[in-house]
Amino acid sequence: MSIVFMVAEKPSLAESISKSLSRGRHASRRGFNGACSVHEWTGSFMGEQVRFKMTSVCGHVMTTDFLSRYNNWDRVDPIELFVAPIEKKEANPNLKMVEYLRKEAKNSDTLILWLDCDKEGENICFEVIDCVHSVMIPPKRIFRAHFSAITDEELSSALRNLRQPNKNESLSVDARQELDLRIGCAFTRFQTKFFQGKYGNLNSNLVSFGPCQTPTLGFCVKRHDRIQSFKPESFWRIKASVTTKEKVKPRPQGLNTVEMLRVASACLGIGPHAAMAVAERLYTSGYINYPRTETTTYPSTFDLRGLVQQQAKHPQWGDVARDLLASGLTPPRKGHDAGDHPPIAPMRMVTPGELGHDAARLYEFIAQHFLATNIVFCPYCFSHPPFANMPKGSACHLCLHPTCPQSMESRAVDACPECPNGLLVLDDSTAPKYRFNCNRCPTMLLVSDAIKQISVGNVACEKCSAMHLHIKLDPAKLPKAAGDEGESETRTTFSECAFCSDVLCHLFQLVQSRPEARQSNTIRGSSNTRGGGRRGRRPGGRTRAGLS
Repeated sequence: MSIVFMVAEKPSLAESISKSLSRGRHASRRGFNGACSVHEWTGSFMGEQVRFKMTSVCGHVMTTDFLSRYNNWDRVDPIELFVAPIEKKEANPNLKMVEYLRKEAKNSDTLILWLDCDKEGENICFEVIDCVHSVMIPPKRIFRAHFSAITDEELSSALRNLRQPNKNESLSVDARQELDLRIGCAFTRFQTKFFQGKYGNLNSNLVSFGPCQTPTLGFCVKRHDRIQSFKPESFWRIKASVTTKEKVKPRPQGLNTVEMLRVASACLGIGPHAAMAVAERLYTSGYINYPRTETTTYPSTFDLRGLVQQQAKHPQWGDVARDLLASGLTPPRKGHDAGDHPPIAPMRMVTPGELGHDAARLYEFIAQHFLATNIVFCPYCFSHPPFANMPKGSACHLCLHPTCPQSMESRAVDACPECPNGLLVLDDSTAPKYRFNCNRCPTMLLVSDAIKQISVGNVACEKCSAMHLHIKLDPAKLPKAAGDEGESETRTTFSECAFCSDVLCHLFQLVQSRPEARQSNTIRGSSNTRGGGRRGRRPGGRTRAGLS
């Protein structure tokens, strides 16, 4: 039986891939180097029954270094390092990775490389090939698997669509490693020896140089110099009258690595290095797709609806996913296509307590960001907060904007009688002249000036399902407003359904804001009509709720 030898980049990734491809029917054993494991099972490959053997490396197998005679700082001029010969050495001799790979690959006729799908992974592919090619038996077939997520569908598709490893990408990594080595070592030795003994307060035991760290240090020094040279200037306080302008807040683009690390650092308190490590663990466990990407636009083949459906049962944000599925997904915004991997997204739902603290918080951000990329644009005012008595930074459910779909959660009172899916939402920005606006059409419900204060309760009417209102009346206008001029009514506070109340129903008037709309109607309660309510129901199931 032919042996198909497969290599992943990390032990945890090898275990996840084996579990998926074997449907959990693999046998595992520990490798002799103590760091890697071997997973074996039988299956079908290219029309024949074969024995699969999956293992892994631990990152790069080889590293680039100078010959040992160039290690003496005193005998070697730093400029010689730009032309000195270099060699490949085993990255971690303690792991005995070269010997381990040769032992496990012996007598195999096919090699499938499951390294990460980036340039570094391509370079490791050829490191593995150099190690095992001599111990393989003909026909010595070599394939490269391309995948972006650890899911059954993605891995099976990768196995069916194998390619050849890319030699040019591997050579580009070799070139970068050689440049880093020559430039870093030459300048580190030069400036360390240059600064020794020149400044008494400088620790010059090692003054390192690197193509990445040195420009970064330059940014820090530049910022420090600006702070030190700052000169205070006089400033003026401005008193101004402010008007509001409505604006649309766009939904986010797909999540790439830079944005994920920025939010993790700024909002979650997880540093970039730790956040990347957490994301790698989430990826190798199959919770998210590949977390190293510069792309922010989803490809046309990306299964957005399928991933949203997976989140529909989540106890925290499942209702958002269900609303998206019910109303239809909005096409995500176009972003940057770097041609590498799709934006970072959740690949399966996580139950509470399934992940550790940082992993759970990072996954929560990734899942909620993904759902947000499919949500409609949110209307909001340019100057926050837009209305009086609305604290700055208030959540969406406190928004008073009549077209905001979230404001109905706390401010809608009943279904609109003029359109099938509209809701009448309280707008107290014009207090003391309150009114209700329909969030779908120009209909308005005007409130009598006999009402001094009004707010929406959280109890629905048993007769018409409209929400109860908390109302305070002006005692001076109460008799006329209540329609009981011959009675000595002194009650001024009410907490009930205004549309079913004989006293309150006279205080509301339904109008259309368009001139061509039909004449306004007076609101009267009716125990024979059924309202739509709003909490726990879809707008399509509402009726006129006492509006006639």
